Amino acid sequence: MNISVIIPTCGRKTLARTLQSLQLAGLEPGDEVIVVGDGPQPIAADICKTFKPYMDVKYFEHGPTYCFGNAQRDFGMRKAVKGLLAFMDDDDVYVQGSLSIMRTYAEQNPGKILVFQMHHRSIGLIWNEKVFKEGQVGTQTVVVPNIQAQLAEWTCEQNPDRDYVGDFYFFRRTIDKWPGRDAELVWVPVPIAVHCMSWVQSEVVGEWKPIQK
Repeated sequence: MNISVIIPTCGRKTLARTLQSLQLAGLEPGDEVIVVGDGPQPIAADICKTFKPYMDVKYFEHGPTYCFGNAQRDFGMRKAVKGLLAFMDDDDVYVQGSLSIMRTYAEQNPGKILVFQMHHRSIGLIWNEKVFKEGQVGTQTVVVPNIQAQLAEWTCEQNPDRDYVGDFYFFRRTIDKWPGRDAELVWVPVPIAVHCMSWVQSEVVGEWKPIQK
């Protein structure tokens, strides 16, 4: 089973680190990586060119919209052609072997929505209870079958009490479109990603080069 990984970007150089982590995560030749710039992002375009010989990475531009990458996630999701959808940010990383783990659980639970864990820099481990609610889900934690008719839209809604809850809204509405709703969830107590939250652009990316195989 192949995976489409969707990554919105605002041009942070940490995108190179994210793509490098995909190589270690178990990216296979049949997988695709869709990077979508929030408007023109020449740094991101160059990074994708560097990694192109080592993975099927496609670079697009949409916007700008300045909305936490939601419009870009939605744009990339609609272009995805693989059987599973995973979502990542351009400043975070996958845990080694995590795509292989996604594949295994998806094959064991066909048609189900998988909810993994991740390490969050400021919160700690997400999730710590099997309840789908705000604060217990992150962009990187949910892996969904690519059934376009059952996918909600990534929107720019915000909760006044929190900076960003767009991932929760998207996943909650997608689950509600699944025939069994919450019964379709498979909770997997395995961290697959690390949330790094790099608000400041790095000036150096020399250590984040493609792994040549």
